[in-house]
Amino acid sequence: MAETTGDKDRELPESTSEEGAYTVYAACEGKGKVSLVNRNSSNAHPVNCGGAPTVGLIYAEKKAQHLKIQVVGGTSVWKIAVVSGDHQS
Repeated sequence: MAETTGDKDRELPESTSEEGAYTVYAACEGKGKVSLVNRNSSNAHPVNCGGAPTVGLIYAEKKAQHLKIQVVGGTSVWKIAVVSGDHQS
C-alpha cells in the first residue's frame, strides 16, 4: 500500500500479503492518540506521535486484511505505509 496520510479515522485499502507478514511504517504529529486497528477485531496498536516513527511487523494469514487508522483525544496528522513482507532489517 502506498503511503497514506490523514488527520482523522480512515479505513485503509484492503491488502493481502503473499508472504504472511507486513512491515508497517507510521508516524504522527499532534495532540490526539493514533492507533492502527484490525477492522475485524478490537486490537489497537499505538503509533508513536511526535518522535521516532513506529516500525512494526505484523504476521497475518495469506488472506485479505482490513486495517484502519483510529484517532482519539484530539487532532493528529498521521502518515502510514504498509509493505508486504518483513522489511525491518
